[in-house]
Amino acid sequence: VQTAAQDFEAGVDAGKVSAPQEYHDAWGFAKVVQLRAAELAASPDTELAESAKDILTRLEPVWAMFPALNAKEAGADPSILYSSAGWVEIIALKAK
Repeated sequence: VQTAAQDFEAGVDAGKVSAPQEYHDAWGFAKVVQLRAAELAASPDTELAESAKDILTRLEPVWAMFPALNAKEAGADPSILYSSAGWVEIIALKAK
């Protein structure tokens, strides 16, 4: 998610998609984390499943930043992604 935040920041300027490839990369990195967390949320390991569910919850605000894959405008505040990245890191470390 940290990489998604960095790419988003590189690809969006004041809410306008200025570098579509960077914006697409950011969307893709965030989507991979979401899909992997969704898989882990179904784990029989209850601690792992709960951690994955926590990650999914922390990713929810991220999707407001990506109105569409090929959007011309997007969220303007990359700190939402950085915040989610921090929480994902904390949750992952706690689950180890």
